[in-house]
Amino acid sequence: MRKAIAIDFDGCLCQDCYPAVGPPNWEVIRRAQAEQAAGAAVILWTCRVGAYLQEAVDACVSWGLSLDAVNANLPERIARYGNDCRKVSADEYWDDRAVRVPDGIRQGGERMCSGFPARLRTLREGRRMSRKALSECCGLSKNMIGRYERGEKEPSTKALVEIADFFEVSTDYLLGRKNFFDRAPPRGARPEKSMR
Repeated sequence: MRKAIAIDFDGCLCQDCYPAVGPPNWEVIRRAQAEQAAGAAVILWTCRVGAYLQEAVDACVSWGLSLDAVNANLPERIARYGNDCRKVSADEYWDDRAVRVPDGIRQGGERMCSGFPARLRTLREGRRMSRKALSECCGLSKNMIGRYERGEKEPSTKALVEIADFFEVSTDYLLGRKNFFDRAPPRGARPEKSMR
């Protein structure tokens, strides 16, 4: 079954200017397109109805985002579960008003960087990179990338900066402290010191 991603419109795919359609959030749109290219289905998940909903659908199409469903479950999920429940069934819900349920809690209550394992894996898979390829680009061992993604090991400051620079995101984004709207300047836009 395809990975399903339900994405909110106002405040996520675009700035929240409801009832008008706000300026597009290109980082989120590009990320959704990359997920689709990797085989995921995208569901527009919004409270908009009628003409306002049609404006949202038209905006998505004009931004190059194809939709597999609009406020509805995917046919393969309906078939798999034998019903079409009211809640849209998805593997991920992208929403600007979401409250993150803490992940990264290890046995004994010791807390990891809650967003880092998922963000690292999502960024790596979004580029269709193996752990080995990422480890070579960042000067880390393949096993270390796997341990980071499983939440077994916290990255050193040096490793965190190398990974953030490689993906051109901020360390706050990589740690899950900030969402899609925060990008690091491209390499070469600021003086860099060698980390090696």
